[in-house]
Amino acid sequence: MDTEREKQVVADGYDAIADAFAAWSEAVVDPVRDRLFDRFCDMLPTGASVLDIGCGSGVPWTRRLADRCAVVVGVDISPVQAEAARHNVPTADIRTGDVMALHMPEQSMDGVVALYATGHLPAAEHEALLLRITGWLRPGGILLASFPAGIDVGWTGEWLGAPMFFSGLGTDAYRRLLAAGDWDVLADEEALVREPDGEARFLWIIARRQPRA
Repeated sequence: MDTEREKQVVADGYDAIADAFAAWSEAVVDPVRDRLFDRFCDMLPTGASVLDIGCGSGVPWTRRLADRCAVVVGVDISPVQAEAARHNVPTADIRTGDVMALHMPEQSMDGVVALYATGHLPAAEHEALLLRITGWLRPGGILLASFPAGIDVGWTGEWLGAPMFFSGLGTDAYRRLLAAGDWDVLADEEALVREPDGEARFLWIIARRQPRA
């Protein structure tokens, strides 16, 4: 399966499972996510600008960001999810499309959030996504992200009743990419998430974007 087809599987899948995914998400138990999201928010400056990658329906994370930030931009590849986010978070700038094609001014964001989003991109694009995020953040800007802890070059199969695509580079690879980039890692936790259909393991990161030499 080629890259564009993989992305279309994700877009069509989330369109198809919008209601099922909303109920499934509410049942996810992820205390590390909850704690680090609060820490991320506390680190943002007054009047912050934040990008939410893979914002879904906007509930609850984009909405929580919009309650405390001056500018919130959300992007989701699923038209149905993005339209729901526009309804649920009317003060946010919600965009439909592939984050790898997103046009954002350089050094325009104080924070970037990517909750469970990276694993829906083809594995070959994960490093490039980190580079794009680095460019969007102002020096001193903060990233909160989860990365798949396991290595998977790409899996397509049924999930919540629709075809879906997942991939991952594995914990060690993400740590190497962060160490090699313009990042000061402030939090690094690998943890299990209790999902309605089982457990999944993610690497959770808070990192500060350092000035480029």
